[in-house]
Amino acid sequence: MRLDLVKTLSFAVLHFSVGFGVTFALTGSVAISTGVALIEPAVNTVVFFFHERAWQRFAATRAQEAAAPLVGPGCLGPGCLGHAPNRRSSGAWGPPQGAYAKPPE
Repeated sequence: MRLDLVKTLSFAVLHFSVGFGVTFALTGSVAISTGVALIEPAVNTVVFFFHERAWQRFAATRAQEAAAPLVGPGCLGPGCLGHAPNRRSSGAWGPPQGAYAKPPE
């Protein structure tokens, strides 16, 4: 969380500078450049902070899913409903590919 705040603040300083420089180059007005450089990057900075947090949550969720045990029909473990998605067959419901293959003769 602390690193998120430091990263967000450094991004804000950079964004304020770029916003002022570009607007001043286009308008030649210090007043307009200051207004644009304060409002637009301030809003973007808040959005950026929550964007970073959302990506962290997404990454954590993906890591949890990857670490979850694979289950499928016939599962006898706790909490098993017997028809969980089979991650080995690209998230499709049902048994793994080849589960009903003809046994070798």
